Amino acid sequence: MARTIPTVSLLALLALAAPPGAEAQVLYSRGGDVWEGWSVGAAIGRSGNEDEHHASGDRGTDLRGNLEAPLGPRVAVRAEAGRVSWRFDEYGPLHQLRDDDVTVRRVTVGLLGVTDPEVPVRGHFGAGLGFYHWKAKVGRIENSITRGAWFTAGITVPVKRRTWAITGEFQVHVIKSPNEGAPLSAGSPISGTAVLSLTPSIGFRLFL
Repeated sequence: MARTIPTVSLLALLALAAPPGAEAQVLYSRGGDVWEGWSVGAAIGRSGNEDEHHASGDRGTDLRGNLEAPLGPRVAVRAEAGRVSWRFDEYGPLHQLRDDDVTVRRVTVGLLGVTDPEVPVRGHFGAGLGFYHWKAKVGRIENSITRGAWFTAGITVPVKRRTWAITGEFQVHVIKSPNEGAPLSAGSPISGTAVLSLTPSIGFRLFL
């Protein structure tokens, strides 16, 4: 009993001497509590395109925003909306020169696999499906809305206590052509059966 009292007193003094933020630091050290939360993000990138016959030759600016919700420590679901515009200076089976701008707006959803949430730099990869809305300035678009699939891989680098971060990502979209089945002509900026879009980007993510 005599030895117990000094021990208890020493522990009490150590607790009183600890800095006020010690408890918060202990909680913060559990990185999974942050990386597993809901988050919102936005990114900007340069997107190229190609169908079965040709490419626009232009890398358009791709803008997007998304929301991620955790399904577990290593899985998340992402909903995203984005927009890209490509300039076609030359297209068609005879390669006639004609200026045109094609804008594609998209809404996608998919699943992400996430690396260990305890690691400060988070990696992710995933895939999903989406709907794509096509609009050409002067060319013909047969089907304004088509389906597609997307694939992604990237990293999330913490900036401030892992509450917000810088992101780097590479996306691939395989989109059903809006002019599938239509005869090739100089008035169709997009042809073939599918359009491939490749987009490296940089952005930010805020954990809620």
